[in-house]
Amino acid sequence: EGLEGREVLALSTHGANVLAGTDDGVFVWTPAAGAWQRLPTVVGRAEAHPRVNDMAVISDREWLLATSRGLLRTADGGQTWRRTVASPAGPASAVAVSPRDARLVLAATALGFHRSLDGGETWSPAGGRLDGADPHRLVFLPTGSATPDFWGGDRAGHNLFANSLLALDARTGERRWHFQFVHHD
Repeated sequence: EGLEGREVLALSTHGANVLAGTDDGVFVWTPAAGAWQRLPTVVGRAEAHPRVNDMAVISDREWLLATSRGLLRTADGGQTWRRTVASPAGPASAVAVSPRDARLVLAATALGFHRSLDGGETWSPAGGRLDGADPHRLVFLPTGSATPDFWGGDRAGHNLFANSLLALDARTGERRWHFQFVHHD
C-alpha cells in the first residue's frame, strides 16, 4: 500500500527499513508503519518531486539519490535534502558507494563519472563521458596491480588497466570507460 501508480526505479535497505526510489521521489517502508510512506524531498524551500533513478545508503541517516534534478543528499534520514557541493550539473542516472570505504562514492551523469572521497559531500570528475551508455547496463570491474606489485620499475609498458575501475558494456563486453586510480605503481 502507498506505491500504487508509482514506477519503482530503485530499491535499497537500511536496517529493517526499505527505501524505494520512484518517479515521484522516495518512499520508505518500516515495520512499525507496515505501509509505504512518501518522504518529502524539499530542496531549499521547494518540493522537488524528483525521479529517483538510483540511491545509495551510506549510513542509517546518510543517503544519496541520483535523480532527474541531480544528486541529492540527506544526513538526517530523509528529513531534509540538499544538492551536494560541486555536484555534477543535470540529471544523475546512477550512484554507488564502495563496500570497503563508505567515503568513496561514484555517480554517473550524462557528463561522465564523478567521484566523491567524502561520502558524497563534494565531487570531482573521474573520467570521460559515457557517450550514450546506460550505466545500468554496464559491468564495473575493479582491478589491482600486476605482479610483482611492490615496485613497478621492472614492469614494462603503461599498465593502463592496473589499479583501475573498468566499465564494460554488459551486452558486448566493449570497454565504455575506465579510470586509473594509481598510475604504474
